Amino acid sequence: MTSNKESDQWTEKANESNSDDLYTIQRTIIGLVGLVMCFLTLFIFLQDLLPKPYMDEQFHVDQLHAYCAGNFSYWNNKLTTPPGLYLFTMGVFKPFKELYAFGRESPEEICPLYLVRFTNFLFGTANFFLVYLIQSNLNSKYMFVDKFKLLISSLATASLPPLFFFNFFYYTDPGSLFFVLLMYLFDLEDHTYLASLFGFLSLLFRQSNIVWVFFVAAKFSVNFIINLKQSNLSNKDLLLQSTISIMKRCAGYLLVAIAFIAFLIINNGIVLGDREAHKAVLHTGQMHYYLAFVCLFAWPHLLYELFRYLDRIDLKFLLKFLFIVLLLSCLSNYAHPYLLADNRHYTFYAWRRIFNSSYSFLFLPLYSLGLLLMYQKMNHLDNYSRNVFISFHLLCTLLTILPAYLLEFRYFIIPFIIWRLHLKIDNRWAFRFELLTNVMINLITFYVFIFKPFYWDSSTDLQRLMW
Repeated sequence: MTSNKESDQWTEKANESNSDDLYTIQRTIIGLVGLVMCFLTLFIFLQDLLPKPYMDEQFHVDQLHAYCAGNFSYWNNKLTTPPGLYLFTMGVFKPFKELYAFGRESPEEICPLYLVRFTNFLFGTANFFLVYLIQSNLNSKYMFVDKFKLLISSLATASLPPLFFFNFFYYTDPGSLFFVLLMYLFDLEDHTYLASLFGFLSLLFRQSNIVWVFFVAAKFSVNFIINLKQSNLSNKDLLLQSTISIMKRCAGYLLVAIAFIAFLIINNGIVLGDREAHKAVLHTGQMHYYLAFVCLFAWPHLLYELFRYLDRIDLKFLLKFLFIVLLLSCLSNYAHPYLLADNRHYTFYAWRRIFNSSYSFLFLPLYSLGLLLMYQKMNHLDNYSRNVFISFHLLCTLLTILPAYLLEFRYFIIPFIIWRLHLKIDNRWAFRFELLTNVMINLITFYVFIFKPFYWDSSTDLQRLMW
């Protein structure tokens, strides 16, 4: 009798739990649909506000229109990245041109600006789902994943302001991130040949993504060797088996690397057009900018980690901190002519008022603490995995940002998001504050962009402030 009562109570609780889960799913779906409708409304409003390409969009749209007209020999020499974005846009929309441009042959009608920009809206939506899937995969390895926390975390990541803004315009960033995330997801799922294909496609959007192809391949290779070392194989067998297995697993990545080297030789460098303005330099000061970026957009996680770690701060931590402060104080900043001349970007004001100000050195302790805490957040990983991730992530971040002469917050998106994907989804308030911060910054950014235009003395066109 007692057993039957307990069984009934357990069944009742299970039904209540299932009912709660169903209610949560329903709320989530309604919330996501509402968000998409809000973003679509903003997208439509922006198309009415800016019916013509704005700023660098004109170069991308000009190249796309040449392709839409069938002219594949033309190249706008202001473009520095490969034609992946334009080829993808044509592949998505041109097969349906008769539905919206019946009998028309003008490139502007075959590839209208609103559809062209909608390409990145699709990329932005897909990036949210990819972030969700990757975080679910990474977190499921060491903890039960709370789906609601996972959703909040994914929304916070996908709403990163310098990324979110360009979901509404025709730039390469959302598409570049999409194929890097797709590569990483398939690699985590052990579909390495498909992953390497997506890694190759990411290079068609931005050449510097070769660094993240290397990151994925190198991280696997080292982790594989570490796991293999725990077996009882002799050194000779260990070397032979690890070499064969890594070559099989990373064959696709190796082909991508060979193709990239061939591109460098044929192109005589990594940049396609406007080489003088985008020449590679050793710009060590980019670390200042990147760490400021991390401190701004990940402050809830870093602050939570600081409070959690306060009672464990020791001499070793303080010595590391002082060493990083001294190291950062030795780094050099360059001022690109574009940075100094164009006041339509936030970087123009960040450079003048923070990075090149007389009190810029006061931020060095903040950057140093940010660097220590961002990798301290990886302590949920085992020692080997943590050391491998930190080593390769830091190396690949440096390889991505240090050669860049120009200060662009967009260059920091992929390094930041790769780190952000690996955070343990534990403290819900940190993720909520992160999401709230991103929402507030996005609202302010679009408010300033839409309602605070200004004029240049040399032009009658309205100018707008953007990332």
